[in-house]
Amino acid sequence: MISYAVGDLFVMPSVSEPFGLTVLEAIGYGSPTLMSKQSGVSEVIRNSLKVDFWDIQEMANQIVAVLRNESLRETLSLSASAELARLSWDSAADQVAKLYERHSGKKVTVMV
Repeated sequence: MISYAVGDLFVMPSVSEPFGLTVLEAIGYGSPTLMSKQSGVSEVIRNSLKVDFWDIQEMANQIVAVLRNESLRETLSLSASAELARLSWDSAADQVAKLYERHSGKKVTVMV
């Protein structure tokens, strides 16, 4: 089994990642994360470093910054963990229902 807790930084440089559950797993183990802006999870998690998948120089710069700066690692880790704790499928379903209701004018009942 892979343990994300032993790494200093989890990096997901994907060209395309529909969501990116591995980022959430890494955050759950307390690892700071760096992901491509093109991943779906980059829209959900704010407390992570993000770069374009093609910008390898910036990716390298951010990796080095995290490895050299313990305070940055700790801040990213704690902030993302707190953010992850607030996420839930119920909340996501409620947000989708509200958007649908606002644009369709029809009432929606969410059953999760």
